[in-house]
Amino acid sequence: MKIFRSLLVGATAAQAVTTYSSKVLLDTKTSACQLIDAVHETQLHRGIKTTADVIQIETLRQNHETKDDILAGSNVSDQTWLEILGGSPEAILSVLQKRCPQGALQSNQLEAVAATTPVIRKIVDS
Repeated sequence: MKIFRSLLVGATAAQAVTTYSSKVLLDTKTSACQLIDAVHETQLHRGIKTTADVIQIETLRQNHETKDDILAGSNVSDQTWLEILGGSPEAILSVLQKRCPQGALQSNQLEAVAATTPVIRKIVDS
């Protein structure tokens, strides 16, 4: 499922002083991408000076294969983490579209369930 368009952050005007980030797991053989972090505002980076600036940080995946990787038949050595930093969400989305021509699948994330308020009971009178 392609979710590039749904990644846009509701920012009205991206300024050069704001840095955005996204992280995907990229399979280098098949160009399949799994979205880890959607486009979001992040810590400022000194390499981002304009809204068109983009920095790509690639790191080889180093952890062991999971059960899902074994069932899917994917090779962990062919996968890289790709973190994209940019001055605007549009700049990051354009890089995502080039690096992931088939679109990015959203990772299976657990939904946050609202915690119930704790109940305090008096157990012993002292």
